[in-house]
Amino acid sequence: MDINKKLESNPSSFDEIDKKIHANQVLYDQLHQSLVDEVISTAEENDEEQNRIASKKSSGKNHLIKIKEFYQSNELFKYAMWGFGAVLLATTLLTIIEYDLFNGDVKDDIGESFMFGSDEPNWLDTYFHTFWWAVVTFTTVGYGDVSPVTHLGKFLTIIIMILNLGIVTMLTGAVSSVLVAARLKGDDKLDETKYHGHLIIAGWNPAVQSALRLIESNEDSASVVILINETEAEVVKRAISGFDRLDITHLSENFTQEGVLKKAFIEECGTFMIVPDESGLLPNEKPDEDKTVLTALIAKSISENFRKYRAEIVYFRDLIDGKVSVDGREYDVVFAFFWYDMLLRGKLIDNLDSRKVCVDVQSHNSWLKRNIAVHEVERILSGFTSVGFSSRKLMRKFPNLENKFYTPSGFDPRRFTPSPLPEFDGRLKICWAGDPETSHHGDVKGYYEYIRPAIEKFDDVELITASKQNRIPHNQMGSFYSRGHLYLNFSSSEGTPMPLLESMACGRPVITTNVGISEEVLVDGENGWLVTRSLNALVDAIDECRKNFSELQNMGLKAFQSVEERTHDWSAMHYEELFDFVYDS
Repeated sequence: MDINKKLESNPSSFDEIDKKIHANQVLYDQLHQSLVDEVISTAEENDEEQNRIASKKSSGKNHLIKIKEFYQSNELFKYAMWGFGAVLLATTLLTIIEYDLFNGDVKDDIGESFMFGSDEPNWLDTYFHTFWWAVVTFTTVGYGDVSPVTHLGKFLTIIIMILNLGIVTMLTGAVSSVLVAARLKGDDKLDETKYHGHLIIAGWNPAVQSALRLIESNEDSASVVILINETEAEVVKRAISGFDRLDITHLSENFTQEGVLKKAFIEECGTFMIVPDESGLLPNEKPDEDKTVLTALIAKSISENFRKYRAEIVYFRDLIDGKVSVDGREYDVVFAFFWYDMLLRGKLIDNLDSRKVCVDVQSHNSWLKRNIAVHEVERILSGFTSVGFSSRKLMRKFPNLENKFYTPSGFDPRRFTPSPLPEFDGRLKICWAGDPETSHHGDVKGYYEYIRPAIEKFDDVELITASKQNRIPHNQMGSFYSRGHLYLNFSSSEGTPMPLLESMACGRPVITTNVGISEEVLVDGENGWLVTRSLNALVDAIDECRKNFSELQNMGLKAFQSVEERTHDWSAMHYEELFDFVYDS
């Protein structure tokens, strides 16, 4: 029968077919969903299993990392592992080379009592017996119960005995170091938990107090400090009193000893500072520079985290004349003291990577004399990786410049120290240092235009000079400043200037124009006079000094207090920030 005819004869069959299709569709959907649920469930179980496996792997990896860290940090464990590894290597090689010898000796040595329950000694018995021989040999005990007979075995034994000299010695030294360090730490009972990222200062001189004042004022710096020096405890205690923010510990010990540095948790410190040590020195004695070098080497051997810059000075004039050549690839940081010279002559440095270059801005003269606008200078400076400025006044001139650093100059506290003012003999003595002759910058020092005309207006004022015509070695400049009652600086442009800083360190009030760091260290009328650059202003300042001579001593003390932190070490800390930025970029 034709299917179409059958369907036509039974119209209700369409409805029945639809119902069957619908019922089957529902069933299909249910079956499909159950399959989906099963797949999801299986996937979830697989994920859980993978997570368990991954967790086990991660846990195992973490254990390996911890073991690795323990190996790297623990010298005793490190040398013990080296020794154990050498013994196992020797055991394996001797077992292979001298198997018959050691196999036969097992039975002769211990009779029938074999370790692994066999009737005859097997390779495990032989290996253990050889291991026993290797340990006895390594430790130099040498019972002599068995010895190699072949040439190869004897040669290997010689190597083992030679290796023993190094490994056992290192292991013994490591044990001693651990015991000494533990004893040292236990003596003062330093709380190890708080010594992380702390500051260590090794050595003692007046600069330490200045550094502590700087750290005290900088809330972002470390607050935990350890001082290591052999200065009397009472002296140090008086010197460090008054630092409320700092937690200072003094170790009265020799900082050149490794155990002492470890006692100060040098591995965990954030900054390690070495200063010329004046502990126990007589007034005229100089610090031992070898101690600084030795301490730096010891610190480096303890921790690889310490970085020390080794500087090499090259003059552009020597590059221009062809006296020297410089390969930029040999340096991590290239620092140009004068940015303009670097701009013009940096091409003389072979293979120079611009990313290594930082420059310094000392004064305005380098661009003022060339009529270069400030915005143009800023554009040029932005081409260097970082820029240092000798004064904050200069920094303010470039508000849009990124990666700029404060790099002030510092004085030598060993050469420039406060001294009483000379007795007044009816004449006011003023010191001045510089080149009186005019240059391509003009009368920068103001000697002919201002200084000499002002001095000539007074009969009771004496000018004491240090110049090209009256040269004074730099190591004698402290005595030069001490000859006067005050110091005079009347320059039109300066970077620091250094005579101003050094004379104030000698306890001398100053008369100065607002150049360089003058506004950073001068409080007009308290530790000196900050005046405009005119003849009348200079005459008025000198006249005020004459009338208020009795106040000069007190002003000189305030002058010293305002600059006492500005030492070489303090300056070096700022330059290090500049160099670190380039090094880490």
